[in-house]
Amino acid sequence: MDTNVIGRWKAKGIAEPQFPKIGRIVVLRLSKASEGNANGIGLADVTTRKLVEAIDWTPTLMNVRTTGLWERAFCPPFPGSDRDAVHWAIESLGLSAAGEILAARIRNTLHIDELWLTPAALATAESCDRIGPPRPLSFSEEGDLLPG
Repeated sequence: MDTNVIGRWKAKGIAEPQFPKIGRIVVLRLSKASEGNANGIGLADVTTRKLVEAIDWTPTLMNVRTTGLWERAFCPPFPGSDRDAVHWAIESLGLSAAGEILAARIRNTLHIDELWLTPAALATAESCDRIGPPRPLSFSEEGDLLPG
């Protein structure tokens, strides 16, 4: 995860950036390119059981030891499926209505040129070059997030 995109450093002695202010980050998968290295998982608030089971702790811990950024390897709660993780994050924000949720879904922080927004987030995205209709998050019967 690119710390400049998510607005979190989690590095002792370095102040967190003022922007963006993201309430919850849910990480669903490791990219194949990571080869199981989950250094940075500690920047998320919630993840999935599948992601945790895919972690190769040898390179992850080697990165932590090399960088000294221990907090970035702390494992967040992993309640189960994608659906479970997303619901945990939303519920933890204590919003009274689903329409209040300002949320974006991005493939990864290297490809932020395409994202999916909730209706509330779409209403605030006036400066986007291309805006399509909002689409709900859809999950399989097993709870996996379906492609946009």
